Amino acid sequence: MATGEEAKKPETEAKTAEAKTTAEAKTTAEAKELVATSAGIQVAALFTTGNLASLQGSVLAASIVPAVLTYLIGPSFVPFTTGVAFGISLLVPLVLAGSADNDVAPNRSPLTWIVALLNGFVIFASVVGIQTGAAPVVEATATAIGASSGSP
Repeated sequence: MATGEEAKKPETEAKTAEAKTTAEAKTTAEAKELVATSAGIQVAALFTTGNLASLQGSVLAASIVPAVLTYLIGPSFVPFTTGVAFGISLLVPLVLAGSADNDVAPNRSPLTWIVALLNGFVIFASVVGIQTGAAPVVEATATAIGASSGSP
């Protein structure tokens, strides 16, 4: 004859197994939710409209669009990459200036548009690299200075 404890033992084991299965299911569900949330955060963190308003986001947009278009269209697009990068560099801050209303320089102020234009040049200089973009000018100036001084 089984004692009271021996009779309760299978019942306790069943409850323990059920609790373990419930805990595992809960942990699995939480893990799936965490992965889905993390993936959503990672995808959203790649590029947002807020990022576009930063220097880094604008430089990324002006860099990546010509690169992708060159990849898709092929070598025939290479002569246009600088122009596309320059256009995007100017377009982004001008569009942001037109859509933003701030207290420092309202949209109707010429200062807003001058600052946006200057920001476009800063973005483009960041895209091409100021040294790379200025190298032909520096080289021509050095040649002209050398020629005028009689140096070889």
